[in-house]
Amino acid sequence: MNLLKVALFSLSFSAAFAQLNNNDIQAAKYIAELERNLLRSNFKTSTINQAKQFASSSKTFKRYLPEIELIQEITKAKNFDCTKLKSNQDRPWGNNLTIKTRSYCYQIQLSKFSKLKNINADKKTWIANTIKFFLENDQSTLVDLLTKLNSKSDLFNHLLNETVEISLEEDITLPQKLLDLIDINSKITSLFQKKLPLSRRNKIILTKEFIKLARSLANEDTPPAQADYLISFHNSNKQFIYPKSAWKRVIIAGQDLKDRGFEKQAFKLFKYAISISQNNDNRNDAIFQALWISLSEKKFNDTLGIISQLKLVEDFSRLSSKNKFWIAYSLYKEGESSMSQHLFNLLIKNNPLNYYSIIAQNYVPHIDEKFMKNKFKSRSHTLLKIKDGDLAKSEFNNLNEMLVWKELNYSSKVDRFIAHFSSLEANDLISSKTLLNDYTKEELEEAKLYFFLDVFKNNNDYLSSFKYLSRIIDSDDYNFNNLDISSLFPTKHLTTIKNHSGNIDPLLVLSIIRQESAFNEKAQSHVGARGLMQLMPSTAKMMGRIRNNDELFVPAQNIKYGVKYLNKLLNRFEGNLILTLSSYNAGPTKVSRWVKNRFVHDDPIFLIEEIPYKETRLYVKLIYRNLFFYNLLDNNYIFDKSLKNTFKVVSNSTKLSKR
Repeated sequence: MNLLKVALFSLSFSAAFAQLNNNDIQAAKYIAELERNLLRSNFKTSTINQAKQFASSSKTFKRYLPEIELIQEITKAKNFDCTKLKSNQDRPWGNNLTIKTRSYCYQIQLSKFSKLKNINADKKTWIANTIKFFLENDQSTLVDLLTKLNSKSDLFNHLLNETVEISLEEDITLPQKLLDLIDINSKITSLFQKKLPLSRRNKIILTKEFIKLARSLANEDTPPAQADYLISFHNSNKQFIYPKSAWKRVIIAGQDLKDRGFEKQAFKLFKYAISISQNNDNRNDAIFQALWISLSEKKFNDTLGIISQLKLVEDFSRLSSKNKFWIAYSLYKEGESSMSQHLFNLLIKNNPLNYYSIIAQNYVPHIDEKFMKNKFKSRSHTLLKIKDGDLAKSEFNNLNEMLVWKELNYSSKVDRFIAHFSSLEANDLISSKTLLNDYTKEELEEAKLYFFLDVFKNNNDYLSSFKYLSRIIDSDDYNFNNLDISSLFPTKHLTTIKNHSGNIDPLLVLSIIRQESAFNEKAQSHVGARGLMQLMPSTAKMMGRIRNNDELFVPAQNIKYGVKYLNKLLNRFEGNLILTLSSYNAGPTKVSRWVKNRFVHDDPIFLIEEIPYKETRLYVKLIYRNLFFYNLLDNNYIFDKSLKNTFKVVSNSTKLSKR
């Protein structure tokens, strides 16, 4: 099929999605209320009846009726077999209610424990099943019950006995509050120790010893040869040392040795960390640490030796974008033009939205503004409308349910649907035989992507669109040819931003808002940061007078004070974009400390890698990415100037420096 046909094909909302059904909204509200009641073990008959009534008349939420009816049955029955409550594997996004229903059922059983006069064989089985459920699903409820019982009673001792034995048999980690209860009873403590398998006791002992050895490498008095002993110790005892702890401690030990100047021994540890990595993310982290030994000193020839020794070019497709860039960059710096160009191009082709792909453009001669604009074309066609029946019935219901939860601000439920839809193949989303027969799988997948991006955009849910695309990118299944980036980089509030930005580039403010709040005016973090630019009330009050904290939910007010704060940071760090953004994320005091004690490079791409906080490193990279694409949409290709100047904000201009 030709490109024109592809461009003309997309999916969009049908009229059924234009307005959410009131029965669906009411059903969702009562189902959510039921979930809260299940947690509190406090039911109103009217809530169950209302949930049942609205779910019965809702096409979308009718599938919750079995759980609602079971709740009704449990509340009426004197005895109920909780094991008959099974999770619906075909509807994982509905499991939350099922798990909470099971939890409530077992809580009723737990409440009967205190009335037990004797513990026969049948009751032992019943007790064991109940304790196992709570250890696996709801440990806090079990803790609450045990703390209410008389610690000297036979019942308490039996329950604690069962808790310890089941935790050991099922390898379940007990919370500290339960361990505290065990500590008050020497008999239980002895049981815990005796029941603990020898291999597990050895694991605890040897893991602690391994950590102690690894930590010693940070000590100036420890000879660097201790690194060889650390590796030997792990090799001889690896079956008794927890893998995650081992990998983490080897990496930290390698960093300690590097900081002490023992690069050869540090490399040994990083190379060993690669070999014991439990997943690809850990492996890539260890590879970067190995590369950074020479990269941080710009000894690119040495880096090429490491690349060769680790066979990283041969393994290029498995590497992270970060490692791909630095391998290609090292080849570029050593004059390996042909190979570096090839690897840079592979990086840009496979993940063009990544920070490292953006930076790579600076080293590829044929990539310019025209090339990038052609790669990210805006869609100008009219979307093809489809009927309700063109979506598979179950997915139509899933989509509608997701929109209902979004309307009611249940973000965790929305996230479960995003995960589902991002992994769902287009062929399973669509039931229309016409569409399935007339278009290829690739064309349907492209249409599916834009369909969901439009779903979120039409609901002003930019955060969900970003989450959805992120999952698609991570799956490596999407072809980025002709990707329309306007859906990913919205310009909401741009007029307000321009009114308050003064000499600061409005696109920089827009880039920060995209990252901080995803344009959610009512966003509030767990620490209290508020609004579009996620300002702390204390920070806003330093920038101007605010009557109450809720003023920060007003876009104009939030932007006004956010821009003032951003301008203050820019002045403090003399227009250095990296230091300014790092300060916005981690605080200016920390960044000033890094400048004094940690940073050694003024080359921006090296400086970013020196940021000690992973979250802050990612934050700076993502905002730089945002800024690149906002400029591209505004017909400004930032690499028309030097790379270094793209990281410099000039105070007397409304654009980044073009020198």
